[in-house]
Amino acid sequence: MFVFHAMVSCLLLIVIWLDFTRYTIPNWLNGLLLALYPALVLLGPAPVDWPEALLPALAMFIVCALLFFLRVMGGGDVKLLAVSGLWMGKAAILEFIVFTAVLGGVLTLVLLILRPITPWVYGRFLEGRTPPRVLTMDQPVPYGVAIAMVFLWMMWKGLVPGLPAPVWG
Repeated sequence: MFVFHAMVSCLLLIVIWLDFTRYTIPNWLNGLLLALYPALVLLGPAPVDWPEALLPALAMFIVCALLFFLRVMGGGDVKLLAVSGLWMGKAAILEFIVFTAVLGGVLTLVLLILRPITPWVYGRFLEGRTPPRVLTMDQPVPYGVAIAMVFLWMMWKGLVPGLPAPVWG
């Protein structure tokens, strides 16, 4: 089942790159992650209780959609969290939420520390270069990075229901 790990990993690495560099998570990425889930249910090495996975995914979508309307979260993040909720299902959703919140908080703290010193660093050592948008003041935090990183970690650790950790050797 290494093929699932590889495909999902590639998609999540693209999410990380695009959210970090462009603050966007394209619908096609979320759509492919969603499309791979039925393949896991049908072809995966372990049974997946997909009806129980629908409720956490729906709950995640509703809560995050509210945060989107309150302008707290981006639309790509909402869709990525809903799809991730489907993959995590009832068995792993709480762990996923906690780790995502912690990693998102760490990412926020790192950016709060780096953003004020970025102009000095670029003025002193990288004169003439433009800092990346993510290190610019008053920019949002790319939470899709934290979401995708936690998804990757949980998948490779075998914490995603129906997708055991790959066996090496």
